[in-house]
Amino acid sequence: MKKIILILLIIFPLTSCSKKENSGIKNENFSNTLRDVEYITKKYVNYDKDAKANMLSIIDNDEYFQARIKTNKEKELKSYIKEKSSGNKKLKWIYDNFDKLNYGEKVLVGNDDDACDYVYNCHNNKKDFNFFDGQSLNLHRKTPYYLQWDNRWAYDNLIGDDNIGIAGCGPTSMAMVLSRLFDDEKINPKLIAQDAKNHMTEDGVYWSFFEFEAKKYKVKIEDIDNTEKDLKNALKKGPIVVSVKQGYFTTGGHIMVIDSMKDDKLLINDPNSIKNSKIEWPYKDIQDQFVKLWLMYK
Repeated sequence: MKKIILILLIIFPLTSCSKKENSGIKNENFSNTLRDVEYITKKYVNYDKDAKANMLSIIDNDEYFQARIKTNKEKELKSYIKEKSSGNKKLKWIYDNFDKLNYGEKVLVGNDDDACDYVYNCHNNKKDFNFFDGQSLNLHRKTPYYLQWDNRWAYDNLIGDDNIGIAGCGPTSMAMVLSRLFDDEKINPKLIAQDAKNHMTEDGVYWSFFEFEAKKYKVKIEDIDNTEKDLKNALKKGPIVVSVKQGYFTTGGHIMVIDSMKDDKLLINDPNSIKNSKIEWPYKDIQDQFVKLWLMYK
């Protein structure tokens, strides 16, 4: 412990925040100090490295990542994997075995190489990871951040042949909301997915699941109109669960959490993408992708 404290004392005077970006859909920068602290915690404290799946390296990669519309065209998906596979053995394996992936896996990793660990593990029998409580990644927001393809629960079956990693955006988003409202890190996707199993279809989760879960946990749920004013007012009460259609977040349908607003831009916890979750989103750029919004609060 003395060693950790000494290192922290050395680091803090030497680190500084990145320059702020002010316009458009751009990547939210994280301070070097926070990365250093997380690295030290990872290296010197009792820490399960396997289940984090290189989260720290993902923070440092793609500093200038720009959002793009997701695609389900196999040629484009395979091309993206090839482009990113240089020096990455797991992505190279995925590229070489692309035809062995199912549709959901192709769309996931073909749009976001961050998911390569999950997809690689699914096909190489690496699914036995230690479980522990806590976020997938600390984005320093009111709402804890959980990834549906976090190794701790990604491989748990949800419906048919689909697991939480592929089909679990609904229960993962609900877990984020409930964990925030009750300040309880033991509320996680693994737990909430048990309830979601009775509300799943092959196309995703029924919207009624959110009302069911709100009633079970005795939290208030309200429909919100898709206007910037209504979102701003609602976020003063609590987080918003949002269903979206094809666009920056999905090729079909997807569930996410709007955490808050920062400088009139939306901070979104996307359970399927770290990169998208680090972006500060102008409302006008994504409003047409919103299908349904639910405010939840105590």
